[in-house]
Amino acid sequence: MKLTTLIVTSFVLAVAGCSGDDGSPQPIDAADVDADPNAIDAPAVCSGGTLGYLDTCTMAAGECGSCECHSFGHTVVCTTTCTTDADCAAPSAGCTGGFCRR
Repeated sequence: MKLTTLIVTSFVLAVAGCSGDDGSPQPIDAADVDADPNAIDAPAVCSGGTLGYLDTCTMAAGECGSCECHSFGHTVVCTTTCTTDADCAAPSAGCTGGFCRR
């Protein structure tokens, strides 16, 4: 009988410890990041390069003032994101896959 009580008590405590956990990611405290040796580094923030809109780039987003270098198969250019052709300034040929193409 004592083993059953121990098992039930362990289960209840385990479930109680999980209550309120909705599965959403917990916020990261910046002060804790350096203290955790297993912390994953955040991606570098692009500060914008010197190449302009629709200039040819080499797939390095940091080259572009827009921080977006994208391949369209036949060309790789600095671009901006879009949802429609109207979002793309001239001389762009329109919006493809969420990016303004040359």
